[in-house]
Amino acid sequence: MAPFTTESAADRARRVLFTGLIDDASAYPPRALPLRDSVAAHRELTSGRWATLIGPLYVPALQTADLKDLLRPDEELDISVVVRPDADLELVHNAIASTLDTPGVHVERIEAWWNPTWSTMELRGLTLVLQVPRTPHAALADIAAGRVALQREVVARFHTGVTRIWHWPNEAELAHFIAEAVAAGVPFILTGGLKPAVRSTRADAADGQSEQHGLLNVLLAVDTAVRGGAPGAVEAVLADRDGEDLAARVAGMGEQRAWATRAFLRSIGSTDPASLIDNLLAYGLASEPLDPVE
Repeated sequence: MAPFTTESAADRARRVLFTGLIDDASAYPPRALPLRDSVAAHRELTSGRWATLIGPLYVPALQTADLKDLLRPDEELDISVVVRPDADLELVHNAIASTLDTPGVHVERIEAWWNPTWSTMELRGLTLVLQVPRTPHAALADIAAGRVALQREVVARFHTGVTRIWHWPNEAELAHFIAEAVAAGVPFILTGGLKPAVRSTRADAADGQSEQHGLLNVLLAVDTAVRGGAPGAVEAVLADRDGEDLAARVAGMGEQRAWATRAFLRSIGSTDPASLIDNLLAYGLASEPLDPVE
């Protein structure tokens, strides 16, 4: 990374916290854009003012073959390949192999559901992300052991929103997941539901998800857990609705705590990254473009 001689400590910490934090899940509900539209929206994000905040595009495993017809000449696209729990793994393996050979497409990781046989998946050295169940203790212990025994980069994933088969996890449940993952030494990704910057309740939630966790709350909750806070302390941070106070606390986190937080919170998946960035702008946390941190 090039030196930044005029950069303040606060700006440096801000870059650490937000670089590549927001993955693009626009192809998934509730937004559920067709892949062509999702690629186009992602192209706009990654060529725009806030590009450094954006992580890879989530692409369903069995749609990866379509990418070769959606990219412009000389365009590059970072993706995370998402595998459904009921997917035919042979078809998935073939799709991944084909995608790895597609010019311009860079596969950052594979996302699947945790099961006791995950270590047999052939991934060509790619990072593996495993969705853990509502009671994640066994899965987190298994992932922690596998990271050591197999010397593989394996990351947990926990869903913070609502789906047809997954009700909204309240502050206590999310706090226990964060605290347990940190205690186990397992990094993680949070997907779904982190639409606002601050914990809130929506009266007009068309998708039925009226209760929503906030991104600022999550950043501070992970920071609290990393610094030894008990689940109750993590829960209190997740429940806080004082946006101005949360923003001030995030802004004052400092570089060391920012690095420690992102060592565990690798990213969050958002179906509408542009709206989430607008929410951060409202609290002055993305007041100017960020140079990437490496």
